[in-house]
Amino acid sequence: MIVAAVASLIIFVQSVRALITIYNWYPPAVAQAWTPYDQMVAVFTFAGLVSGFSAGGLSLARKSFTWTMVSATLGTLLGAATWVTSLITPGANVVSSFFYFFLPLFTPALIGTALVYPRKAEFKR
Repeated sequence: MIVAAVASLIIFVQSVRALITIYNWYPPAVAQAWTPYDQMVAVFTFAGLVSGFSAGGLSLARKSFTWTMVSATLGTLLGAATWVTSLITPGANVVSSFFYFFLPLFTPALIGTALVYPRKAEFKR
């Protein structure tokens, strides 16, 4: 989960930087078409960052299995949402989306959730 959270942090910083400088890169009409997608990526990655670090912290501390699983599941869903957003952007590239969004955001979160789920007995109430 921490790996997915760090990847979310990196992509969040890049998406905010892209939002700030998008009008320097593209003509206004093109920038306006891309802005909603960049905003969605920024929101999803920020939420994934928070849920990933909370799930990772709770998992390492072995506290509250319920909240750990809620955070981990939310992080997994946010990784999937970011990946889907990258697939629907104008001019989306499936290969780039796979390597830049699916592998770093969704896959570690899903693996982390799957590894924590069977260890309920190790958590304190």
